[in-house]
Amino acid sequence: MTVGCRRPEPEDQRAWEKNPGLDPHSTGQTLKGRIGPALQDVTFRLDPARGTAAKTARSQSAETEDDLYLQAARSGQAWAQVKLGTKYVAQSGDLARLGEGLHWLNAAADQNNTEALRVLAALSMEGRGVDQSEKQAYKYIRRAAELGSPEAQYELSNMLAGGQGLGRDPEAALVWGKKAARQGYAPAQFTVGRMLVNSVERERKNEGVDFLQRAADSGHIGALLMLSTALARGEFGLEKDESRAEELLKTYAENGNADCQFALASLYRNGETFAKRRSEALEWLRRAAAGGNRQAAEILGKMETPPSP
Repeated sequence: MTVGCRRPEPEDQRAWEKNPGLDPHSTGQTLKGRIGPALQDVTFRLDPARGTAAKTARSQSAETEDDLYLQAARSGQAWAQVKLGTKYVAQSGDLARLGEGLHWLNAAADQNNTEALRVLAALSMEGRGVDQSEKQAYKYIRRAAELGSPEAQYELSNMLAGGQGLGRDPEAALVWGKKAARQGYAPAQFTVGRMLVNSVERERKNEGVDFLQRAADSGHIGALLMLSTALARGEFGLEKDESRAEELLKTYAENGNADCQFALASLYRNGETFAKRRSEALEWLRRAAAGGNRQAAEILGKMETPPSP
């Protein structure tokens, strides 16, 4: 069911001009140049002149906080409109709130707020509160991508690769994936790197390795695993370097990542340069199994199961 609601009357002043204690962090920007906080980093100081600001902010009820967001939203601040809109559409059992949420998200989208456009795209894909439409979702994501959002560029790349909204277009998917990757968005760096390393063209293969390395440097586990495996085997045009593969995995394995623990166990178990360290493989295998890695648990189970008489 599609629902709607009446746009609230705008206020004459920004909410924090009427209440100086309403103090959003200066991150995120809309087309009109207004500055507001990132969605996940919104806090309020109700009395910045006194030293009890943090305590006062923590004591505010959700209803009071919504009122403050509402003031900012009515005064045209896109960050607050997104905050309210996202919260309200999550209350899918309440049609009135769903309508309010869509209203605020559209108000923010009218200001070219990329987060609002991405939420509206997700709602269009699901058909929640609006007609289900991959084409409409594509339009929202495309607009956010063209505005420079790396997350939207990555999502657009995935849609083009999968043929959602328009026909499948792998080359266009690669173009948009690279745009997101070059902005430092690790998921895009990993996906683009994975697409390119298998290319027969040396230049593309090298570019793919570079993107994988950037993602690994950012702590992307998939990239770490792929790059360490390539180094251990000498793949993707890389020289075989088991010591570098170990270096990539060790810190994350020691910090408890079960997938890196399993990869490290495999390296110690099979690596040519680790013949004298085979005993360490079993310990890492046990830690990986305890951490939830299924492959490690299966191997360990076979190793510890007594042979049939």
